[in-house]
Amino acid sequence: MAAYFHQQNLDGMAHWMRCQIHEETLHAMKFFDKENDYTAEPLLAWFANEQMEEESNTDKICRQLEMVGENKQGLFMLDRELGARVLVAGSPFDPAAYNLVQ
Repeated sequence: MAAYFHQQNLDGMAHWMRCQIHEETLHAMKFFDKENDYTAEPLLAWFANEQMEEESNTDKICRQLEMVGENKQGLFMLDRELGARVLVAGSPFDPAAYNLVQ
């Protein structure tokens, strides 16, 4: 999705997706590092709550896109808003880490 948004010149939305990729990778690594841990119930509860939060955030963005419809100004405003999301320092999903953005 990040690549698609970049292709569409919606860099804010692409940035939001990169942030999301980083966050979801961290979630996956929590499971990876908890292999054979039979006390993982708190982790699973955390994960379920986190997924509900992600679904709520994504649903909100989808509803905003529906409201914008074909309005290009609204689309660019939403793109700018999503582009304000902050990547965790040192994230490998930050284009600056690869000198793609200066």
